[in-house]
Amino acid sequence: MIGRRQASPMKRVVRDDFPHLTSSVVRQMFQIARRIARRPSLTDRDRQSRMTKTWKNAPSPCIDVCKFKRKGRCIGCSMSREDKASFKRLDSKEDKKAFLKALVERLREQGGLPFWATAYRRKCEKQGVPCPLDKLTVDA
Repeated sequence: MIGRRQASPMKRVVRDDFPHLTSSVVRQMFQIARRIARRPSLTDRDRQSRMTKTWKNAPSPCIDVCKFKRKGRCIGCSMSREDKASFKRLDSKEDKKAFLKALVERLREQGGLPFWATAYRRKCEKQGVPCPLDKLTVDA
């Protein structure tokens, strides 16, 4: 057979260990692995520049529970519908910081801070942005 390439040893191992996978699935797996391997790793300088944008890139404090029961406030993040809409319009770093400080204080008074802080950190991690709570020094 002229023109036909041999499968790499790693692909043969994958095919032997996982015979139920089709060759197109194996090919996609290796393409994804190659793309990940080509990504540049973050240097300390890159991490610093990402942290300076912490407030600018801060995701909404909403943790996607969205049940408005306590006097029109969500049981997950303690924000009203108006709060959620206003956070989207905040542009400046100072405004977002003040908003989050007030929200953290409200959650601390209600006793919902530990749950919310854990969920919000997870949300930031999923989105790949630094968590603003790290700069607020939240004890949760």
